[in-house]
Amino acid sequence: MRKIKKYLFLIIFTFAIIIRLLYVLAYPQMPLLNDPAGYDKTGWGLVNGKGFPVFTLDNEVIISRPPGYPLFLAAIYGASGHNLTAVRMFQSLADALVCLMILYLGSSLFNAAVGYAGAVGYAFYFPPIIFTGMLYTESLYTFIFGLSILFLFLAVKSKRMKYWLACGVFLGLATLISTRSLYFIFFAATAVFLNNRSLSGSLKRIAVIMLCMLILFAPWTARNYNKTGKFILLDNIGSSGSSLLWLATNPQGVIDWNMSVEPLKSRFAHLTEEERVKIFKKEGLSNLKQYPFAYVRNSLKRFGLFWFSSFSYHIYGFEKSFSALWQERNFMFLLFKLFLFGLNALFVILGFFGIWASRRIWKRAHFIILAPVIYFTLIDTFYVVTPRHQVPIIPFVMIFAGVGIISILKPEKMNA
Repeated sequence: MRKIKKYLFLIIFTFAIIIRLLYVLAYPQMPLLNDPAGYDKTGWGLVNGKGFPVFTLDNEVIISRPPGYPLFLAAIYGASGHNLTAVRMFQSLADALVCLMILYLGSSLFNAAVGYAGAVGYAFYFPPIIFTGMLYTESLYTFIFGLSILFLFLAVKSKRMKYWLACGVFLGLATLISTRSLYFIFFAATAVFLNNRSLSGSLKRIAVIMLCMLILFAPWTARNYNKTGKFILLDNIGSSGSSLLWLATNPQGVIDWNMSVEPLKSRFAHLTEEERVKIFKKEGLSNLKQYPFAYVRNSLKRFGLFWFSSFSYHIYGFEKSFSALWQERNFMFLLFKLFLFGLNALFVILGFFGIWASRRIWKRAHFIILAPVIYFTLIDTFYVVTPRHQVPIIPFVMIFAGVGIISILKPEKMNA
């Protein structure tokens, strides 16, 4: 029994990697469409010397994506050829390693029972598993961003410079994969101040993190200047920003880019990306001024969609909506999607309960793992929502879910 306990972390990791490899190797994966197709094309293009794509709108060069994920694909393609399976296997390994981060953070911030509960939950939890088979940024981003939070915790705990440097490096790398974490530095600063209680000391540590990030951004920023003649840190929001602003503020209540439904179908489906952006630029701010209540309504819808989803439309063969399956009377598939939705809702509710339950034993260090949950929720609630954006904070939700589970099953352990 002691021997099993000693190697329990290894058993959890082994199960996690086996489940993910079985999913990506034995189950059919979704075809490359939209963003995955774009990432794949860019990654393979880099291997063949084509560079990063740009497009011009109204004589302005648009830098629409940071380079992190295409470079990751190019590294794998360069070593293995145009091999999607190799990408999926690497993503499976990275995601399985997240279990060990959860175990360490949960055990350190709360207790071993919480750490193991969170790690086991993540090992078998389906949303992260699904994205290991897709060419989205989520699997790699979750791992790299998770490392930045791990090193932030170690830095606050030990105050050793190497951990502050590591936090800055991995937060910079995460932001080069997805710019969603660009402004997380302000939440990290709050966590540092809460645990340091010295304004000057906190500012010095945050400066170290920011300097590391800026050094990592520098080559890409220089490249952007070379292409555009303008200072563009990671990407210019003329394209994506105006599109997302329109989506956030439109009075029709549209919250997803589904060009097969109205009003998107009749207004935008036949237009090029450049033509769409012109309309988005014109209407985005105007909608916010004219229809503020529509924005509030959309934000509430985004909050629900961000937290509660079946994620099943990312699984090959289960792409159809609940309503479509109901109309077809395909009850087996419908029940499976409902099961996944219910499982997601269960862990989200357990996570919320764990946050509430931890109030009795709250420590300032707990904000380090709560900060990502708050930050990403705010972004997707008030700006743009995609349920897959929940994936990078699932590790931290799982830790709080572990708190919830242990508080219910063995409350004495939470009081120890």
